[in-house]
Amino acid sequence: MKEYVVEITEVLQHQETVKAHSKNEAINAVREKYKNEDVILNDENITDLRFDVLEVKKKLFDRER
Repeated sequence: MKEYVVEITEVLQHQETVKAHSKNEAINAVREKYKNEDVILNDENITDLRFDVLEVKKKLFDRER
C-alpha cells in the first residue's frame, strides 16, 4: 500500500457593501469589520474546494499477502 500526501484547499468568498471615499478606505473598512468578526465566512461561502495529491511516498510494508 502507498502513502499519499493530499492537500485540501478551500476558497471562501463574501461580498460586503460599504460607503467610502476611496477603494483603499472601502478595503480598510471591510478589513476592520472582518477583524472585529462582524463578517464571518463559513461553509456557505465556499466557492472552490480542491483535493490535490502532492506526493506519493514509498510503498509501505503490507502484512497481508
